[in-house]
Order: sequence, then structure tokens, then C-alpha cells
Amino acid sequence: MLDALLSLPDDPFAKAVVPKLVAGLLGRRKNGHWVNTQANGFALIAMNHYFRTYEKDYPQFESAVWLGDGYAGTQIFEGRDMTQVDVAIPMTEVMKVTESDQVKAEQEPGNAVQKKLVVTKSGRGRMYYRLGMRYAPKDVQVAALERGFSVVRKYTALDNPAEVTTDKNGVVYIAAGCRVKVDVVVTVKGPRNHVAIVDSLPAGLEVQAPSLDRNQTEDRWSSWWDHRNFRDARVEAFAQRLYAGTYTLSFNATATSPGSYVAPPAKAEEMYTPETFGNSASQNVVVLP
Repeated sequence: MLDALLSLPDDPFAKAVVPKLVAGLLGRRKNGHWVNTQANGFALIAMNHYFRTYEKDYPQFESAVWLGDGYAGTQIFEGRDMTQVDVAIPMTEVMKVTESDQVKAEQEPGNAVQKKLVVTKSGRGRMYYRLGMRYAPKDVQVAALERGFSVVRKYTALDNPAEVTTDKNGVVYIAAGCRVKVDVVVTVKGPRNHVAIVDSLPAGLEVQAPSLDRNQTEDRWSSWWDHRNFRDARVEAFAQRLYAGTYTLSFNATATSPGSYVAPPAKAEEMYTPETFGNSASQNVVVLP
């Protein structure tokens, strides 16, 4: 399909789909190659066609970044040396409201302060870039968010159902010493590559690794995940590929310390395209003495 669409360089559909097909092909590799000799051959033919179509010009250009009226940096690129340059803009600058920003906001409907991030290129060759933002919310109560993954978490009692309850406000009450089953349900609407799912426990709970819990069994060969880690405060699961569907990460924990805690959101993301992610809502958890 990639090879065929590359034969239609002026077709709008081909222009939109080709970069996604290239990313999908690269994401399907295992240990640097595809599944067999035939797949390697056809993939390399298509990728060579892509290179001759999109990368034919020798890279020689200058790129600059602007945030609002502020200049963030310039870099000159020359040659096919895979040079990567990071331009970091502090969050204080992103959030800063200048007099010019305020004037523009007053002239626009809703009076919302907006800043444009501009990336420019001058010269020959194809430029690739990625925009991302790292931040921490001020409020510990975080709402669920879906950006390619839907994530829902649930706590249930393993022995006596009355030992784990949830009130109308979503606060989870767990009896001290209770064994708890944690289910993180992840739904994806399309194929995803190199997926990581992480659930951090509230401080009053401790993870029970399957190797240490004789009542916790699993069939490794029928599992959707390729690898799992059981750490002091969180559980991690990794899958090289997930197709459209619903997947559940389940594990057991024990309520060890009475008190009131906050369970951070469970999160799923594509590790190499972290803008594709999702998280559950945070939860208040009370371990009763």
C-alpha cells in the first residue's frame, strides 16, 4: 500500500496517509527487522521508494522557533547525519502573559489568551520535528483523559466484598489487612505500538507479586502483555503491539497502613509517541483501621 500510494505524489489522500504508513511500518519491527524475509524485502522496497520521493533533496536548511513574540532559538542543519536538536522553553515563559498577549486576547471572542508556537524552515531538504509538553498539575485530583487510550481503574475485595466499598463521591474505603484486586481496563480503537501501562498505588497499599502470592495465578502464554514489572509503589506492563479492543491489567495488593491517601491516575501511552496516551481519574482511598 505504501509503495502504491507513493506513485501518486500529488494525491491529497496519499499525502495524508503516507507518513502514517511509514510510522506504522517502522513501529512493526522487532529487534530491527520485520517478521520474515518477504516482509523485509517488500518493506525495504517501499521505504526506499519513500526515501527517493520525500528525501531526495540533500538537507541544507535553517530552522527557527518562536513562541508568541519571543524568539526561542535557531539551528542550521546540513547533511544526513541524523542530528537532533532540543529547544526547551520553561513553563514560566509559556504561561507568561505579556501586554501584547492581553491586547490580542481583548480583540478576540472569549478574551482567551493565546500564544502561537511557530516553527520555520528556510532551505532545501525535509525537516522532521516533534512538539511536546511536560507538566505537573497543581491539583492532585486529576480527571480522566483520553488521547488515544481509554483507561478505567477499579478496586474490589478478593475475600469479603464488604471490605472494599465506594461512596457516591467516588471515595474508596478499604479495611486494613484486606486483599484487594486492582483492575486497569484499557480500550484502544486502533492498533498501537510499544505500549506502556503504569498504575501507581496509593501509599496505604502494597503490591503482591504473583511469584509471592500463591492465590494469584496467570497464564503467561495467553496474556496480551510481553513483560510486567512489580515495583514497590506501582505495576508496569509492556506490549509491543495492541490491536483495537479492550485489555485488562490485573494484580493483587494488600491494604497495610490505615490512613487517607490519593491514588494517582493509571496511565497508558505509546512510549515512542507519548502524545498518544490516556489516563484514568485519580481516586481518594481510605484504609480503615
